[in-house]
Parts: sequence; structure tokens; C-alpha cells
Amino acid sequence: MAHELAAIERETIQRELRQIFDEPTVEVLGQILGRMAARAEELRVTRDEFQALRATVEDLALAQRRTDRAVQRLAEAQQRAEERLSRLEETVQRL
Repeated sequence: MAHELAAIERETIQRELRQIFDEPTVEVLGQILGRMAARAEELRVTRDEFQALRATVEDLALAQRRTDRAVQRLAEAQQRAEERLSRLEETVQRL
């Protein structure tokens, strides 16, 4: 939900702007500042979402490292199984 300037903030800003600008300009500047405040809030949410994404990527990287280690152990076990099978074949051929 977009954040708009709170009424007290808006009144304070408009009072300060009225010291320099005419009323139509104050109204336009107030609208622009309100949109900027809303956009800033949207960007904050985006940063929060980015932090969540970063945490998810870190979790995935950790899971990938665990998977890589498991695949390496499986490859080593496969190699040992193939070596045993070769020895078994040699033994059977000698019989």
C-alpha cells in the first residue's frame, strides 16, 4: 500500500512552500512530493523483497553445495562398485 504524506507533514510542507511560491505552485509541488513519498515507500518494499530474494539465493547456494558433495560421494561409490565388479568378472573368468 503506497504511503502518502501524513496530513501534518503535508500541512508543514505547504506552509513552508507558501513562503516562497504562489498557491497553484504550492498545490502542484505538494502533489509531486506526495507522489515521491509514495514512490519511496514502493522502493522500500522493493528493497525488503530484494533482501528476501538474497536470503533465498544464499539458501539455494548452500543446498547446491550439499548436493554437489552428495553427487561427488555417489560418483566415488560408483567408481568403487565398478572396480569391485571388474574384480568379480576377472575372478569368474578364471573359474
